[in-house]
Amino acid sequence: MVEFAQLPDDIIFLIYDQLEVLSIKKLQYFPELAQGIRHYLYGHSRYLICLDEDPKVLTEHNQNQQSQFRHSEIEDTPFDMAGYKLSKLIHNESMRNHISHFKYYQIEILISQFDSTLALLELYKPVIHELFYREEEEGTKNIRLHIRLHYTMNTFYDMKNCLVNVDKISHFFNNNNKNSVQIDLELNRR
Repeated sequence: MVEFAQLPDDIIFLIYDQLEVLSIKKLQYFPELAQGIRHYLYGHSRYLICLDEDPKVLTEHNQNQQSQFRHSEIEDTPFDMAGYKLSKLIHNESMRNHISHFKYYQIEILISQFDSTLALLELYKPVIHELFYREEEEGTKNIRLHIRLHYTMNTFYDMKNCLVNVDKISHFFNNNNKNSVQIDLELNRR
């Protein structure tokens, strides 16, 4: 009789497809399955990251830029952004290394001022580069950008600016056109 761990990876992965992620993670406690499960999770799961405006990170980066970012907008918004905060990755190399192994990502981006978001992406550029820029032999990454654009009648010009220049945001993640970047845009009038 063949043991479960001796089955070919393709068959084991078909079995994993039928299980919930939590159940698959629990199987990692069996040493003979741990490596295959990590390989499966990195290749078949979507990692959720949110672009946040952490005031501490902004203060450490540059006192002069702090006034550009409106910290209260994230706190005042009715939308709770799910995902691992990009600001937490600045000083956490082991987590950056872990996240960089995934193949599928969803990035949550909340925009109330387009220029501030671009400046924030510039601030996080080293982290973004480490996560999404890979050598060609490692394959492409599939990144879904979920952009929530908040606007009022007073900021309608900023919304138009964002729509025209949304490629500037995707440029941070595309790795010289080696990654597949999909953009989902959600407009929310305040």
